[in-house]
Amino acid sequence: MPNGRPGRGGSTNIATTGRRTSGVRRIDPEETTQFDPPKNERFQNDALADVFCYGKGRKYGSFITGRTATLTTSSLNENPAYIIESIFRELLGLQDADIDNAAFDAVGGDSGLRDHTAWKFARSLNQADDSLSVIHSICESAGVVLVESAAGKERLVALDSYEQQADLRDSDLATENGKPLIRVRQTPVGNIRNEFYLNYCYDYGKGSFTKQRYVTADATNMASDTRANDDGSGAAYTTLCDTSQTLYNKVDRLMVDSMWIRSETVADLYLKWLANWLAIRRWECSATVMYNEKTLKLELMDSVRAGFSLVPSSVRSNNTFFVTGLTDGGLARPFRIDLELSACPFFFMAAQGGYGFNYGETGYGNVQL
Repeated sequence: MPNGRPGRGGSTNIATTGRRTSGVRRIDPEETTQFDPPKNERFQNDALADVFCYGKGRKYGSFITGRTATLTTSSLNENPAYIIESIFRELLGLQDADIDNAAFDAVGGDSGLRDHTAWKFARSLNQADDSLSVIHSICESAGVVLVESAAGKERLVALDSYEQQADLRDSDLATENGKPLIRVRQTPVGNIRNEFYLNYCYDYGKGSFTKQRYVTADATNMASDTRANDDGSGAAYTTLCDTSQTLYNKVDRLMVDSMWIRSETVADLYLKWLANWLAIRRWECSATVMYNEKTLKLELMDSVRAGFSLVPSSVRSNNTFFVTGLTDGGLARPFRIDLELSACPFFFMAAQGGYGFNYGETGYGNVQL
């Protein structure tokens, strides 16, 4: 992997009439060190396999047999979910007992609610690379996160999957001195991004990216500007950026380099995913709930409906929250579970594709890998 900074210019200011001007934010998954990747004790540094790829890519191993209607062991493995699983199985030695097959199939297979079947990745590894670093970079470019399930298995979750595992209500909340134990807040305005640029299709001979996709308040070069198929709003992505810039009185550009994305189709999917998540403030809540049949089934990164009265009604009806923190109340607070719920993705200034949590008020220490 080249150590230089190909295809990048210096930071510039963006002048927009009537709005405060902010600086350009550039994300470099290969070099950013603001956050350390969450640790996973399953893999020790002295036992990690290096990854090296030569030729046309990797074919699916026998693990794919019977998992989907279309993929076979003779198929080229281009899907980010199954590339990760292939590294786990074929390089790190994990078995069925270590991997949540259903979770990987929900992302990479053909039966997921909002699966990633259209996402195809390709990258040349022209030198040996740490296998977990490769996995981190895939997660970064695919909008997915890895956690360890309650059963101790590697579990993959797409951050645009909204299938609900539970519908939480006020009656589920624990109380103290007659008051419900819940705190509701919005993500900081400082996390908002409302211009998006993606550099992709890396030319290894020239040492630079050859293509770029963008969306701003004024223009986009994506094949389609509509959001109708992405979040049901029907508004344009340019309108989304314009609304965000007007609402928050700032222009803040996000620039992302992806070594994995090579096609316009996947570039558009990723750019839309970024805009959907980062252009508008999102809701978070911390709640302590009593053990019951619903809460006992919850795992980290499950999707729930936060039907609490302190959450605005429009948010209760239109948003699904991810469980981003899950802690047993312990002996001091028996029969309770502490939940951190977030309707926002993991902020992108993270180390080498591992999702960092940069909202300040909330701890997500038990998210792994």
